[in-house]
Amino acid sequence: MELLENPPDDIDWLLLTPFLPYALEFYEALVALSMSRRIGIAGFADLPVQGYLIGYGPNMDATAKQAAYIVDRILRGAHPADLPVQIAENYLTVNLEAAEAIGFDFSVSILRQADTIVRPGYFDQTVDENSDD
Repeated sequence: MELLENPPDDIDWLLLTPFLPYALEFYEALVALSMSRRIGIAGFADLPVQGYLIGYGPNMDATAKQAAYIVDRILRGAHPADLPVQIAENYLTVNLEAAEAIGFDFSVSILRQADTIVRPGYFDQTVDENSDD
C-alpha cells in the first residue's frame, strides 16, 4: 500500500493484473488516488470494473472453460502436441464514467474499437437491479 500512500509525482496510469488478490481497502484507496491525482486505472479485464478507465483482455469464463476442455482431453489420453492451438478473443472496455471523473477524453477511434462502453450511471443501475430493497 506504500505506492498508494506516497506515489511518485509523474504517474499517469496504473495497470493492474488479474493475478493479484485485491482487498476492498486497497481497491478503494486506488480509486481515491485515481480521482484525486487524475490517474487512469487500466486492467486486464473483460467486464466493466468501477473506477477502471479501460480494460482489455479475454473473457475469463470462456478461457477457464477452454482450459478445462484441454485438461479433460489430456487426462483422457490425448497428446498435448496433437491438440489444436486456440487463441482467446480479447475485449476492450472503456469507462466514460471514470473518464469524466478524472477529466480524460477518449479519442473517437478508441471508442469505435471498444466492445463495451460504460456510460455514467451504469454502476448505479447494476447495483439497483441486484438489490433486495
